[in-house]
Amino acid sequence: MTLPAEGGAAPPTKKNGLLKIALALSVTLNLCFLGGLVYSTYFGPAHMTQAERIQGLAQDISQELNLTPDQHQAFENMVRVMRQKSQEMRDANQALVEQAWDELSRAEADQDKLTQLFTQIADNRRQFQIAVGDAMRQFLGTLSADQRVKIVDLMRHRRSPAPFWRILQP
Repeated sequence: MTLPAEGGAAPPTKKNGLLKIALALSVTLNLCFLGGLVYSTYFGPAHMTQAERIQGLAQDISQELNLTPDQHQAFENMVRVMRQKSQEMRDANQALVEQAWDELSRAEADQDKLTQLFTQIADNRRQFQIAVGDAMRQFLGTLSADQRVKIVDLMRHRRSPAPFWRILQP
């Protein structure tokens, strides 16, 4: 074993090599994290309100499907029902959720009461889905077979945005 000369650097050891690898890995992961943050902030999909999503969908539907006046009226009725039922569900469930949180904050929460509250919240959601489904079926009933295929395709693609790596593909 040799000793380093006075004032000289210590000879490289396994610990120094592992430390350099760990540092390089840490820097790489941090750069990947920052890159993802920049991508999602500047290039990722914009966050839209429900009203903005519905408005954008309405414009896409009107352009893609060339709706007749009767079909456009049926679409407007569907959107109206969706908005109304959505608001009704939020209003009904807000009080129930508050009650559930109050119950959960107690040292001895009443499990039966919590089950009842969560069941009512789920029932309200189910009623909303049935009402919206009925309105959607009525609208889809006014469309031709080709228009139905187009609208289903349009709605599927709007709900599942392409992963970021597809942007990189030519």
